[in-house]
Amino acid sequence: MSIRLKIEEKYINAIKSKNTEETNALRLIKSAIKDKDIDNRTRDNNTEINDQQILILLQSLVKQRKDSID
Repeated sequence: MSIRLKIEEKYINAIKSKNTEETNALRLIKSAIKDKDIDNRTRDNNTEINDQQILILLQSLVKQRKDSID
């Protein structure tokens, strides 16, 4: 199962369980992935980002959050 599908599944479960913090975090991740997909399409590459690129994106999101905490 790809990372994208796991995130989507966790997002749906978070909505069903009414866990707002998890829902908001997963929504942020999904929107970042979608933005990266759109950016990828504008570069004449009509494919979605792969799992490796999603991991890199997640690492950068974590780094941004850690920096903002500091």
